[in-house]
Amino acid sequence: MSVVIKIGTPQSTKSDVKILVKFANAIGDIPSNKFVGRLNRFIKAKNMLDDQWGTRNSVYQDDYPSLLYAAGAGEKLSSAAPSDAIKVLNEFEQNAKTACEQIEKIDNLLPALKTKLKAQLC
Repeated sequence: MSVVIKIGTPQSTKSDVKILVKFANAIGDIPSNKFVGRLNRFIKAKNMLDDQWGTRNSVYQDDYPSLLYAAGAGEKLSSAAPSDAIKVLNEFEQNAKTACEQIEKIDNLLPALKTKLKAQLC
């Protein structure tokens, strides 16, 4: 990350100039209803489901493909051409809706995990 600071009043470069930068929001304070916050929730949900692999309550990625696509939207967006950005965001929205339906249909999830996933995503 870089920060460019333009000083309105000329300053001598012979002595140190100290500049205090304060961010309006801490980097970790991502609004949960904006794209980045929602994307973060999908990534966390994917990780929770991945953690179920090999347990009695194993789930398969075939059971929640829309969640996988939604969780991968950030990478897809970062490599997309600017003209394709709206398409990627629209696909994210569609996959987000479908992911909720797919979570509901997974039968062998622990009830507490299913409730947590639905609360995060739907």
